[in-house]
Amino acid sequence: MNDRNIHHVRILDPSLADRIAAGEVVERPASVVKELLENSLDAGATKLVVRVEGYGAKRILVSDDGHGMDREDARLAVMRHATSKIRNENDLFAIDTLGFRGEALPSIASVSLFTLSTRGESETGTRLVIEGGELRRTEEVAYPRGTEIEVRELFYNTPARKKFMKAESTELAAITDVVQRVALARPDVRILYSHNDRELLNAPAGDLFERAAAIFGKKVYPKLFPVSGERGGLRLNGLISAPDHHRPSPSQFYLFLNGRPIRDRSLTHAATSAYGTLLEPKRFPAAVLMLEIPHDIVDVNVHPTKHEVRFRDARLLYRFIQETVRESIGRSPWLGGVGTPSGERRTPDSLPERVRQAIFEHGRRASSQSAFPLPGGKGGARSSTDFPPTERPLATEPAEFHGECAPPGLFSSFPVLAQLHNSYILVHTPNGLGLIDQHAAHERITFERLRKAHQAGEMRRQMLLFPVRMDLDAIRLAAFREHAEEIRSLGFDLEEFGGDSIQVRAIPDLLAGSDAEALLRELLDDYALQGGSRMAEDSIENRLATLACHASVRANHALNYEQMNALLHQMDAIDFAAACPHGRPVFIEIGLAELEKRFGRRG
Repeated sequence: MNDRNIHHVRILDPSLADRIAAGEVVERPASVVKELLENSLDAGATKLVVRVEGYGAKRILVSDDGHGMDREDARLAVMRHATSKIRNENDLFAIDTLGFRGEALPSIASVSLFTLSTRGESETGTRLVIEGGELRRTEEVAYPRGTEIEVRELFYNTPARKKFMKAESTELAAITDVVQRVALARPDVRILYSHNDRELLNAPAGDLFERAAAIFGKKVYPKLFPVSGERGGLRLNGLISAPDHHRPSPSQFYLFLNGRPIRDRSLTHAATSAYGTLLEPKRFPAAVLMLEIPHDIVDVNVHPTKHEVRFRDARLLYRFIQETVRESIGRSPWLGGVGTPSGERRTPDSLPERVRQAIFEHGRRASSQSAFPLPGGKGGARSSTDFPPTERPLATEPAEFHGECAPPGLFSSFPVLAQLHNSYILVHTPNGLGLIDQHAAHERITFERLRKAHQAGEMRRQMLLFPVRMDLDAIRLAAFREHAEEIRSLGFDLEEFGGDSIQVRAIPDLLAGSDAEALLRELLDDYALQGGSRMAEDSIENRLATLACHASVRANHALNYEQMNALLHQMDAIDFAAACPHGRPVFIEIGLAELEKRFGRRG
C-alpha cells in the first residue's frame, strides 16, 4: 500500500479543487456505490460489505476494514474538495489510487440522509450524521477500525434528479455491474453483496480464476484460459474465453487499466479481433484483462468517472493487446496447446488443476455431441455435417418445414455449386454467380416464422422432456422479474424456482431442439443490456431476432447438398428480405458482365 494513501485529509488548493469538481456529480445509486467502494479499497480494505435496499434509492451501506479515519479527518472528509490523495498538480497525472478520498462524500451527503461511522488509530470511533449536506451531529461511538457509510433516501431533496432514475431492475443491474467490476479487479479482497437482505455475491479472497467463477458462474468458468504477455513496459494478464463462448454484447468483457475499470472500444476490438475467424463478427468473448502501463503514457482525467481514458500511443497498445491475446489463444488447451513461445506442446500436467478439470469437461461435452444423420443414412452415423447441440439442424426435405410444403421458387431454382469456407453457399443464377450467407439466411427464415407466429398469437410451445433449472446472477434475475410476462409471450413456460433460480419447462415450438438454457441466457442478456423501458413492437422484434440468431445454423459449419438445398427451399417459403434481422446481407450476386470484366474478357 502506497504511503500516499494514508495521508491525513486536508483542504485542497482552490485551483486544484476546480479541476476535479466535474467529477463530483452523483448520477445514480451505482455512482454512490462506485465512489464508496473505491474509497474503501484505497483505504487498504481486505473485506467489503455492500448492502442495498430499494435498488439503491432507499438505502446503500458500504463498510470496510480499512485504516479508517480519526475525528478531525472524518469532519474534513465531508467538506468540499477535501482529499487525502492529491498534493499538487503533478499528482493528477500520476494517479495510483482509485479515487480521491473525500471529494465525493460531500456530493453524496448533499442529496441524501448520510451517516459516516469510522475509527482510525484512536480508541473510540466517530459518527457524523448529515442531512442534505447539513451536519446535524457528531458523536463519539464504539466502532471497530474501518469505515461504514450509510446513504438513505438518495435524491430525496432533488426530485428532478430522482425522476431521471431508470427502472428498478436497471438501477440494480448498474449497481451489480459496479460490484462485479470491483470484485474482478481485486480478487484478494473478500466481498459480500446483498439486496433487500438477499445475498447476491459472497466471494472469499482468492485468485482471479476463483473470482471469475463467482462472477461468471459455473457454465462460463470452464471456458476460461489465461492471457499473459509483457513488452516494453506494457503488461497484460487475465482470463479470456474459448472461441465457442461468446455474447452479442461486451456484457462479460471486463478491462482494467492499472487496476481501474475502463471502457475502450478500440482495446476491446483489439482483443476480439485476435480470434480472427474463430469468433463471429459482432460477438464478444468473456474476458477479465488487466492492462498495466506507465502513468506517463495515459491520461485518466478526460472523463469525470474515469471510465474513459486517453493514450499517448493508442496504436501501440492495440497491437500489443491483439498480439498477446492471439498468442494466448494459440497456447490455449482448446486449440491443442500449440504455439507456445518455445514451440513445445503444452501437456495437461503443466496446467493448473482447475484448468485440467475444465479441459476434461470441455472434451467430455464435445465427445458427447450427437451427429446430424444424413438422409437415408444409418442411425448414429457420423459425418462432416455435425451441429453443436445449441444449434438446430436444417430440415433436409421441403415437407419438414413445420407442415409447410414450399412450392418451387426463386432461390430453390438456383443450382447449388458448392459451399465456400463452410459459411457461404455458391449458386448458379441466370445472371452469374450468387452467394448466400448461410447463417444470415437461416436467421431470416427463423425470424420470419417467429414474427408471424407472435403476431398471430400462435407461439406454440415445445415441452421439455426434463425441465431445465437455471441459476441466474443478480442482473439477469432482475431482468427476468421485470420482463417475465413478456418472455412467456415469446413462447417460454418458466417460473422462479427459489433462491436465484428459475425453471424452464417449455420453449417456442419453432426453436425445438435448441439449447433451452442458452436461449434464455441470450434473451436475458438482451433485456439487461437494453434496460427497463416497456417494449414497443419494434423492441419485441429485437427479442425475436435474438432468438432467431441463437437458434440458427452458424458460419464455419459444413453443410451437405441436401441441407443447402433445404435452406434454399426455406428461403422461398417466407416473405424474403435482403438482410438478416440484424442488417447483414443474406444474398449477393456477381453478374456475368462483372466476372468477364474481371477476367479481361470485356472492357
